[in-house]
Amino acid sequence: MLPIANSTVVHKYDLNQKDGTFLPLITFMNDAFKTKVMNEINAYAGEGGVAKIGESLQDSYKELEDVLDFKDSQYAEEKGVSSFNLDDTTVNLEEGDEATMKGSLKDANTAVDALKLQFYEDRDSVEAAFGEKLTEDQ
Repeated sequence: MLPIANSTVVHKYDLNQKDGTFLPLITFMNDAFKTKVMNEINAYAGEGGVAKIGESLQDSYKELEDVLDFKDSQYAEEKGVSSFNLDDTTVNLEEGDEATMKGSLKDANTAVDALKLQFYEDRDSVEAAFGEKLTEDQ
């Protein structure tokens, strides 16, 4: 609409800087707040908290490992592992940074995102799944 509406756009901020409204940085953190946030995250993750969330994802991890031929992957070789670890997920909450997650859950999620993109980019679903025939549920 704007290209043909003959509207003037006024930029209030430097276009080379990110708008703080959309920048997911933690702007306040102290020990009490960090403890409260981690307690809420761990409660949401279920029994054992974030560190043990992998146990509830064990079947999904196994399925992903099979699709990716995980044990023979460059990732597995670099990390010295043969499967996703069930209890290595951590959350980092530091003032001035984005909240980040480390461990197998993050890495598996990254792999799943890449796999989903393959399905959008490749018309052959078997090719997109690296030679595996996956169902809609998988």
